[in-house]
Amino acid sequence: MAKAVLIAITAAMSLSAAEPSAPLLRNPGFESGDDGAPPAGWFVPDVVRQAGFRFETSSEAPATGPTSGRLWREAGVDDQGPPPQGTILQALNLEGLRGHRIRFSAMLRNGETSGAAGLWLAVDGPEGQPTTVDNSIDRVATSRGWSRVSVEAYVPADARGARAGLVLRTAGDVRIDDARLEDLGPADPVPTGEAKAYLDRALDLMQQHHLNSAKADWPALRARAYAATAGATRPAQTYAAIRSTINALGERHTFLRPPPAAQAPGGAPVATAQPLPTARMAGGVAVIALPRLHSRGPDGRKPYQAAIRDILRTAEAAGACGWMIDLRGHTGGDMYGGVWGLSPLLGPGPHGRFVAPTSAARPWMVDPDPGRPLRNQDAPVAVLFGPRTGSAGEDVAIAFAGRPATRTFGQPSAGFTTANTGMPLPDGAVLALTTALIEDRTGHVHDGPLIPDETVPPDQAEAAAAAWLAGQGCSGAVPSPASSAAPGPGASSAR
Repeated sequence: MAKAVLIAITAAMSLSAAEPSAPLLRNPGFESGDDGAPPAGWFVPDVVRQAGFRFETSSEAPATGPTSGRLWREAGVDDQGPPPQGTILQALNLEGLRGHRIRFSAMLRNGETSGAAGLWLAVDGPEGQPTTVDNSIDRVATSRGWSRVSVEAYVPADARGARAGLVLRTAGDVRIDDARLEDLGPADPVPTGEAKAYLDRALDLMQQHHLNSAKADWPALRARAYAATAGATRPAQTYAAIRSTINALGERHTFLRPPPAAQAPGGAPVATAQPLPTARMAGGVAVIALPRLHSRGPDGRKPYQAAIRDILRTAEAAGACGWMIDLRGHTGGDMYGGVWGLSPLLGPGPHGRFVAPTSAARPWMVDPDPGRPLRNQDAPVAVLFGPRTGSAGEDVAIAFAGRPATRTFGQPSAGFTTANTGMPLPDGAVLALTTALIEDRTGHVHDGPLIPDETVPPDQAEAAAAAWLAGQGCSGAVPSPASSAAPGPGASSAR
């Protein structure tokens, strides 16, 4: 999603039709401009300002010189929609660089409130549309110290222009200093050696397995990818072309994840614990909130699944007569931790199928240990979702389709209702390919955002669900915000 937004911004901000004169970068040290004011030479699009992002010069602990640049997002901005992202950019002077590879790099450092951040570099074709976009948002340093991050691209002979910049995804605070644009020299018109073999492997996988492969013009896509990787000799130099090909396939769920060594230069990532589902009782209603599940297989999902089962047992013992499953914060990851954990409510599986264009439909895996059924498996269930409910979160919602005494509330979901298959590449990167659509138990195939049975504003979703549950014979007034903090899983979560 962020990739598409970034490409849209770069396309909209094609400022380089009239190229600036030397130097290659203006104000690379962010030292021109008053402290607390936007650095000269760097542009912040209006749409970024409207999303609450600000860019200013800061004298606080720069990497070099007296100042650095600071990109941050104001607190209190409405976050009910899709995750926002902010960017700064500068049109590049391409004089003497056509037919060459270039590298844009800068020193980056996360602030006190860290978000995903990275550099990006876009090169326009002769008609002004980006033909190559490389970004480092998935391999930026996550430590609080300064580290150098870089992106590269080939500048074709007919390139109309190029832009480079910094991007910050969602809330956060990132510093930038000592930006550089380097000429890597003339490049062969096609990749060679290891880089060509690597690119071919990635393109072959996409052509063989991607959901939209049959609709694509593969000769044209391959020609464009080869042109974008001109002069490449290493696998990492093909990442931008692979991502551009992914974007050309016209769907948002496929992505390239670099190998671990490429994801966090400058220091080890800040460790983050996997959050577990939480719950609270609202009268006779058990409200269960499911977060994103970062998992790598059965062992990774076990604590998450066990937490849900513990909540179900404890809430049932406390007299729960109905259930509210809150998926509004479930942004994706592993679907089976949630689906299997909720199987006592969902009933016998499978609870959905993967539907691919060139193979037979595959039922979802069934929990090998479904656990003890609830005493009242037919209790009413209200499912809440919204624009931050994505991928695996949407799969959990789909699992409830066709279940009796079930109704959904909220806003349309993120629209990642497809299945990904992780395919390893030789350097340890993973190409997560969208290979199938999702079919629910009623036989309906989902393609795009889920639409709730009752579309209501975010701050009214729980109240609407509680009113419906009361109509089903299960009362439970929703607590005020001051009393509704969700405790941890287990016995304490359902008191």
